[in-house]
Amino acid sequence: MLFPSQRSSIKAATNSHTVAQVLKWRKLFGKKKKNLIEMALKDNSLARAKRIERAQQHKIDLQSQRGQTKVFIDESGKSLPYFGMPIGGEHDWKYQDSSFIETFIDTGKRIKWKAKNVRWREMKVHKDRWVLSVEGTLVAPDTLADGIKIDCQESLIIADQLATKISPSSYHVKFKGVQLPCAGANAYQREISRIEMMEKFSKAL
Repeated sequence: MLFPSQRSSIKAATNSHTVAQVLKWRKLFGKKKKNLIEMALKDNSLARAKRIERAQQHKIDLQSQRGQTKVFIDESGKSLPYFGMPIGGEHDWKYQDSSFIETFIDTGKRIKWKAKNVRWREMKVHKDRWVLSVEGTLVAPDTLADGIKIDCQESLIIADQLATKISPSSYHVKFKGVQLPCAGANAYQREISRIEMMEKFSKAL
């Protein structure tokens, strides 16, 4: 995922620096992305729950730090000064209906769904980490054969999101990644699938 400061830095570099410098910036951001993926590989549900609890407490503690540089104490006891949105803060976005393009890796076949009533909720739990919850409805295209039943399901998604601000309260968003249906899978099976996918992403960078 490209963070806002990274996106603006790449744009500025494209306008005023050489191609070699732009590639250097992209390599740097790719390295950071790989490091974040490797952090996720070592993650587990207990650590995630503790991270949320620590972030929520940090947000409460910030009320006594007004006018000061925000400092977050991580699980190792390390002090991390940071700027921007407070750790423990949350966003709740509702997306306009849009297309959802599904491409099958094995055949290359593409199916265009309609994504409706999509709601994206997120909580910042560390300097570069968020907890996400995405809900919505996928409407099947008319080109699918009659009689196909589309059930509600849960999926594991690992993806990049690129958001471009177009007004004070709205963004144009592109979301691209890999989706793995996991309806019926238990917690252990989902964790194994997540680790396998993250390892493939890490090796591809």
